[in-house]
Amino acid sequence: MEPGAELYLAFDTSTPEGAVAVGAGGWLLAERVLSARSEHSARLIPAIHEVLGEIERAPPDLSGIVVGRGAGSFTGVRVAAATAKGLVTSLEIPLYGFSSLAALAVQAASGKGARSGEKRDLRGLINGEVAVCAVFDARGERVYAGCYRVRRDGLETMLAPRADTVAELLEREEVAGAVFAGDGAVRHRERIEGRGGEVRWPHEGVSLAGALLWLLTTAPRGARIENPKRWEPDYLRASTVQVSAGR
Repeated sequence: MEPGAELYLAFDTSTPEGAVAVGAGGWLLAERVLSARSEHSARLIPAIHEVLGEIERAPPDLSGIVVGRGAGSFTGVRVAAATAKGLVTSLEIPLYGFSSLAALAVQAASGKGARSGEKRDLRGLINGEVAVCAVFDARGERVYAGCYRVRRDGLETMLAPRADTVAELLEREEVAGAVFAGDGAVRHRERIEGRGGEVRWPHEGVSLAGALLWLLTTAPRGARIENPKRWEPDYLRASTVQVSAGR
């Protein structure tokens, strides 16, 4: 870690496979992926201490927290938001938030991840340009989706995060030429591929938390949450998507 570099902790629990990462000076220093079978509410804090311990740091050393804003699992999004609020309040540090769907798009566009114990240059995470539709399963025909053009120097939103049916999503012109990623894309692989789409899974890139650090490093504009105590994450609970769909 570069002397004087600000240290950031990132985490996302919007999907069954949560993630925690820590980075500084444009480097990903350590990350953990939480088991899909684990309880995020029980595993998140221990995982935070694990990644910080790996680089011999503690919560008071942090300069800020980066959290996945959702959408995704209702309970998972809420766990990450509540943990982030508690940490930034107690440590008196800034909170930053990015769409979990945008983080998934970055993850899908990234190359192979670093092995445990290896730091990685976040600035070299993306090569070229990839159009990605990030899709989270919301049960039944429903999905949470957002489409992005991911480049080395940032990303462009082609389709803002929304709650859709699979049929509605596949009819949208923004998905043309994009690859699809996420558990929603995997669940509906047959329909997506039947329309000529490519489903990219499983991934070999960074975790969702590592992708959040890339977003902070590359596209930080508007990410700071000015009033963490009053902030609410992006549940995307459209009238056609029941709350129970978020699990």
